[in-house]
Amino acid sequence: MKKNFKYFVLTILICTLFLTACSGGDSPTDSEGAIDNEIKIAMVLGEGGLGDLGFNDEAFEGLLKAAEDFGISYDYVEPKSVNDFEPQLRMFAESGEYDLVIAVGATQVDAVKLVASEFPDQRFSIIDVAVEGYDNIHSSSARNPEQHFLSGVLSGLVTLDDRLPYTNEENILAFAISIDAPIPREAAAGFMAGAKYVNPDVEIIYNFIGGYRDPEKAKEIALTAFDRGADIITHNAGASGLGVIEAARERGKYVIGTSRQSADVDYSLAVSVKKTEQMVYKEVESIVKGTWQAGSSVYGIADDVCDYDISGLKVEIPEDILEIVEDIKQEIIDGKLELPYKIEDVDEWAARNQYKK
Repeated sequence: MKKNFKYFVLTILICTLFLTACSGGDSPTDSEGAIDNEIKIAMVLGEGGLGDLGFNDEAFEGLLKAAEDFGISYDYVEPKSVNDFEPQLRMFAESGEYDLVIAVGATQVDAVKLVASEFPDQRFSIIDVAVEGYDNIHSSSARNPEQHFLSGVLSGLVTLDDRLPYTNEENILAFAISIDAPIPREAAAGFMAGAKYVNPDVEIIYNFIGGYRDPEKAKEIALTAFDRGADIITHNAGASGLGVIEAARERGKYVIGTSRQSADVDYSLAVSVKKTEQMVYKEVESIVKGTWQAGSSVYGIADDVCDYDISGLKVEIPEDILEIVEDIKQEIIDGKLELPYKIEDVDEWAARNQYKK
């Protein structure tokens, strides 16, 4: 990747937002100046489209990277609501122009299954949810608890450590969950398991924001958590997370999000990484190389798709804490830990699993 690629991506995203504000997003947007190539990709982004500081932006980054590396051309649409998924997927499939149609997000699963059944010769990929049993669908998803597990480990250790200026003695953490749905809940369960793996007595407050674009509600949840004694809050809430970050900045507390772009370098303890861009890139690469097959691929820490990231942040985390996090990361890679997927199972899991140096 070129050194300036991230800045290029951000510029493209900003320009796209202005353009779609005028165009309405019902017609596909194509890759301007794309090389006339026999390979053509279509992408149906998740509800709301670009600018979510989450998986839509990351998925589009993967598409841009693939276009840059392989010279493919692409079209994409930004659905305004879930009701747009089916007609937009069908629009691409009916055209017969595309080697692959990529759907971004678990909320498209029913629409993808329906349209794929109608167009058996059209290949589809869906990102962020597992789908099996279709001859023309390949799904790429993450082991969702693994996205936040290492950040949970880090938080569980940091909240006990008085060497960091914004911690307290309450031993309370918080998680602002985007929506009450399986994938966000699984991610939260991973964070809780990580924290309790190293700090079994920690209290973890969690609440649901109710959406990915409600920073005011997210800020309210964060402020309430801080009032109850939390010194670190994490979220998986896309643009809603901007409210969580603002609350942390106002109160002088630590925050963990999922977007490198929105991280506050002074208050962000880490970023919980799920490399959606890699999943999209792999889908396009398989088309280019002729290796695409129907089925399901699930990625995690061992695949370098899920991780935690502290690069570029100013919070000075003691080296001995980072060594423990890395040691536990290796346990995951070595297959020594199987994480819980349900919040309700975390306490029982933690009772059976405790970190030992």
